[in-house]
Amino acid sequence: ALTCYLNLSLTLDEEFLANEDHINDANFYQEECETKDEMMAYMALLHSSAVMRSDEIALPPPTMGEVTSALTEESGSGWGAILSTFCKHVMSLRRNTSFDSLVCNIPRWKWALDLACMAQEGNYQRYFLLLEKGPDILSTSGCNHSNTASDRARFVILARCCASHSLNLVRLAALRRFNHAFGKGEYVSGSDLAHLLRFREDGNNNEQSAEKAITFCRDAGLPTVVKDDCSGFVKSYVVFKSAPISISEEGPISRMCNPGRLNDCFVFGTIFRSFNPAGVETLVDRLEQCDIQDVDSWEDRNCENICVRSSKSRFDANKDR
Repeated sequence: ALTCYLNLSLTLDEEFLANEDHINDANFYQEECETKDEMMAYMALLHSSAVMRSDEIALPPPTMGEVTSALTEESGSGWGAILSTFCKHVMSLRRNTSFDSLVCNIPRWKWALDLACMAQEGNYQRYFLLLEKGPDILSTSGCNHSNTASDRARFVILARCCASHSLNLVRLAALRRFNHAFGKGEYVSGSDLAHLLRFREDGNNNEQSAEKAITFCRDAGLPTVVKDDCSGFVKSYVVFKSAPISISEEGPISRMCNPGRLNDCFVFGTIFRSFNPAGVETLVDRLEQCDIQDVDSWEDRNCENICVRSSKSRFDANKDR
């Protein structure tokens, strides 16, 4: 669906310039460009997750049953496909514009590209920080309709959903580095690993975060023990072994590649502490007004103009059909 949208948007600039009244349509054109930027960002995030999955050496190769969304461009299906998409859908259409100017005009895609760079470079802490924060700005046109708190919240939540499959893969790569860095047989507490691997729970529940980190390390094949700490409290520890990490059991593989709702706290929870509560409230109100079962209404991107059908109306319509 994302590829189809981008292919249909190839004529966006040409149609705008060919329109005699294009000056009066500048705001609509800018909104369409921002929508295209958003779609490109989602596509880049989904592709990054697919590349990280195929590159992960601790897991067996992807199977046909795994849900991944990867680009296939002339440069192949690796990291370079993200840049190929930019060249095809942006750079080739605006040959008289400098590269820096083009990139600045698509801040969402640039943010997704930064995330891909952090993953490729192995800067895993920075990856989580960028994904948690979101892009600095959503629009460079001076319009305020895309820089409101509700629009930022909506985009970051959807972007994290696209990147949710990458979270455990990034944690696994970071754990491999820690496994080599710590000495053989060294004990590391679950609370420390929760901080290192970016596990968190609502209300900063350290015990639940530590348990998630311990379970994750156990799935990765690292031994765990329970013992008293210096304060007399019983804690769970992971024992690093310095040997290569390899996952072969079906359950751990499934949890690594398809975490389901296990990352919900990171995807949805922090957003309500990161943005203006009033903006999030507006977002929730708009989402409640949208009838997501009415596919036809998706053509209207302005949520306020979406016609919300009641349950009775939908029943009557189905009955008539």
